[in-house]
Amino acid sequence: MPISFARLQEYLDKIGPTAGNAPHGRFWNKSYQIFTSGNVPGVDCEDAQIPIINKADFEASAFLTILETADGFCDKPQMPAFARKVTQPGYSIKLNDGSLVTGAQILRDVHEWLAAKAPERSEDKLS
Repeated sequence: MPISFARLQEYLDKIGPTAGNAPHGRFWNKSYQIFTSGNVPGVDCEDAQIPIINKADFEASAFLTILETADGFCDKPQMPAFARKVTQPGYSIKLNDGSLVTGAQILRDVHEWLAAKAPERSEDKLS
């Protein structure tokens, strides 16, 4: 079963605690509806807005690509900037419930969430 949107938000909060200082800010701290239908604020790709969720190919969504790809996305470096990357060996985050999640597990969970069409709750699917 895929993670929920709330769990995705917690992952992103832990991965990018200083994202509030970035041009895009904490764009994931919006409503589910805004996140799944909106664009990454404050950044563009070749003068075009960047959808948060790529509904033509969910797993090619920019926010995942920029977290997991060493080359980043659209001439933007892998995120988070100036911090350890989820792809680095030994990377993990501590969630609010005290559990540890490795970078590899985070990426698996986000892929699974996107493959399920980004459900708000783990039992839902976006249509």
